[in-house]
Amino acid sequence: MLPVLASETDGFNSRLDDNSEDLDGYRNNTIHTRLGYLFSENLSVQLVARNNRGEGEFDKCGFGASASNDCQSDFEQTNLRTSVNYTTDTSEHEISYAKTLVERENFNQQASSYFY
Repeated sequence: MLPVLASETDGFNSRLDDNSEDLDGYRNNTIHTRLGYLFSENLSVQLVARNNRGEGEFDKCGFGASASNDCQSDFEQTNLRTSVNYTTDTSEHEISYAKTLVERENFNQQASSYFY
């Protein structure tokens, strides 16, 4: 089963010095899954995967004359984890591997201003 969670808001203007009354919205979609298999009473494997994608709008990006209230941040984050578990009556052992991938890009007046 792949649960999909979505969150979205039209936003609000949080800056007291901004009279434009533009609403800075936010959107996030998340997919998460957890799978496992029990080979025997003592040995099991598990995989967990999660992906988040989002967009956020904000004010006051850029410097000097290029400062703007038309700012946006797009991001994507993927988390993966796999593990092997071995359990006995007297002990429990686990070996696992995890990886996280993050991409983020910011826009000032719809032009890319920062990316990693």
